[in-house]
Amino acid sequence: MDIRGIDHIELYVGDARQAAFYFSTAVGFEICGQGGPETGLAGQRSLLLCHGDIRLLLTSGLSAEHPASRYVQRHGDGIGVVAVEVDDVPAAYAELVGRGATGVTPPTTRTGADAEVVTAEVDGFADVRHRLVQRRGEGSEFLPGAITAAASTTDGHPPVLAEIDHLAVCVPPGQLDETVRHFEALFDFAQIFEEHIEVDGQGMNSKVVQSPSGRVTVVLLEPDRNRRPGQIDAFLDQ
Repeated sequence: MDIRGIDHIELYVGDARQAAFYFSTAVGFEICGQGGPETGLAGQRSLLLCHGDIRLLLTSGLSAEHPASRYVQRHGDGIGVVAVEVDDVPAAYAELVGRGATGVTPPTTRTGADAEVVTAEVDGFADVRHRLVQRRGEGSEFLPGAITAAASTTDGHPPVLAEIDHLAVCVPPGQLDETVRHFEALFDFAQIFEEHIEVDGQGMNSKVVQSPSGRVTVVLLEPDRNRRPGQIDAFLDQ
């Protein structure tokens, strides 16, 4: 399976509009779409932010039972879905389930005026899901019928950020190799780098895995509990 790139990242947040204000004013993103119950997204409010080739979908649950609400209750604001590009969503979904992944949402097709988007989801690590995305047609619609485009507010300046370079995943002690095997077995990623890092008495082990295309890179970090607790330990504990 060759994943072609990161299509978007969905963050589950307590207040989508407040989070969008931060990303817009502090980082330079612009709101380029929105969706909610009025567009068929039951129980949620979502804002699509764009900057360069980066797309962030900020989603807040409107009820305590919504996955975004449950995620925020457990973790606070954070990444809930990593969405990746594939050539054939139904085939990729079937392949992942056949390899042991837990299917969450089977392939679903949304069609717009000049674009068609196919998506599916499987469980990932911890409470993060993997979303498969396949785009057809010449249209620029993000998710036809569910996310409506917003008028551009860009000031004409070139973007400061170009793309998502990599994802960083912190895992509990003893789970680094298991997580590497997860990416290798399910997604055909390959380990391309490893190192042990020590800084000011703190220590961590790191391994890097990458898709065959080279377009998706994941840095995996595991704290070394033989050293003084550091930021990885604090992140996991909190």
